[in-house]
Amino acid sequence: MSETVCILEGKARIIFRKLQKTIGKHGQLYLVGGAVRDTLLQKPGVRDLDFATDCNYKAVVNYFPKAVLFPRFGTASFKIEEYNITVSSFRVESLYEDFRHPSMVMFVRSLEEDYHRRDFTINSLYADINGHVIDPTKLGLSDLKNKLIRCIGDPNEKFSEDPLRIVRALRLTLELGFNIEPNTLLGIKENIHLIKEIRPFKLAEELNKTSDKIKQEIMRLLNSGLVEL
Repeated sequence: MSETVCILEGKARIIFRKLQKTIGKHGQLYLVGGAVRDTLLQKPGVRDLDFATDCNYKAVVNYFPKAVLFPRFGTASFKIEEYNITVSSFRVESLYEDFRHPSMVMFVRSLEEDYHRRDFTINSLYADINGHVIDPTKLGLSDLKNKLIRCIGDPNEKFSEDPLRIVRALRLTLELGFNIEPNTLLGIKENIHLIKEIRPFKLAEELNKTSDKIKQEIMRLLNSGLVEL
């Protein structure tokens, strides 16, 4: 069985190399999430590059002074030209008390621990500087091939922690032409009432990631109670 690779091109690859020579020289550094997913799907225009590391996220400012630190979440964010860069220390989360932010965050050293906090299997694919893909759920690559949106762990738990994940699942389904895995779909329907808990600016932020046509379809589905899914 051949190894799956995710090779960024052009400026995005140069950015990864620069991060590898700075942050990555102190430990592990992986591209993770949507950039890996979309690169494997050969989607053009990847502009959001999320990185996960076992290093202290604060080290980012030593090399990128304009980075903004978010100590509560162990994250540093900055821009390089048209690219939005986020570097996050490996972490685990629990006790979501406001339907969005974890009240307890613990930094860890292991990718195998970090992935549990992520939303969907296709968003928990990690790639190193050589493009080698790590699929810690053992389902992400097959779900990508089979065009499935599947929660990591218990869907009820994931959606009750953060109902914005419901909107994200619908957005990805419509954008990618994927289907929602049955247990994940059941979890969405059982937690659809929590949509009202999403702060308006966060809902707008998620919807603004897609086209007006898809945005309208998402709102139609939400307003209908997802009866057509």
